[in-house]
Amino acid sequence: MLGEIYEELGTENLIPVSKEEGEFISNFLKRNNIKKTLEVGFAYGCSAAAIISATQSRHYAIDPFQKRDFQNAGIKNMERLGFRRFLDFREEFSDTALPRMLMEGVRVDFAFIDGLHLFDSIFVDFYFIDMILEENGYVCFHDYWMPSTRAVISWIANNKKNYEIIDVSVGELIIVKKVRNEERRWDHFIPFNAGM
Repeated sequence: MLGEIYEELGTENLIPVSKEEGEFISNFLKRNNIKKTLEVGFAYGCSAAAIISATQSRHYAIDPFQKRDFQNAGIKNMERLGFRRFLDFREEFSDTALPRMLMEGVRVDFAFIDGLHLFDSIFVDFYFIDMILEENGYVCFHDYWMPSTRAVISWIANNKKNYEIIDVSVGELIIVKKVRNEERRWDHFIPFNAGM
């Protein structure tokens, strides 16, 4: 089904989330029976389509550039696919949307981070997602080839021992799993390799 969705979207060559990555995400969500999801970065809606096709449940998507840079292509694609009713879209920066979602009591079991690719943006996205992620939940990062993404993963590996790294060997994806809740001391810090 996902192949048909990508074909219908007609954007596979325009976006970084490949059909292979989308199929992996969709199958991963089905295999783990995940329903509560969110993503940072929306663009043409391909990752959202992969997620919603698997969950058929409410999906939060955050992207401040949907109208300006994508002429609402992602929203239009969700409407065309019949997925709009599942989409809770936030057209704002994630550093304001995620704290608000935390205050609203939003909880998720899976988050996909593919927004701004600056180290601090990815780090802040993970920081807030960690607080709304259920125990045994997953965070999937896209563009693992980028030094900024690798640096965040290195920080997690060294400083968040309540997470385990899952190298999925599919495209540019890497997943971390929250295996238990936070246990760090208030002054905990272990240096990490920004280049990993």
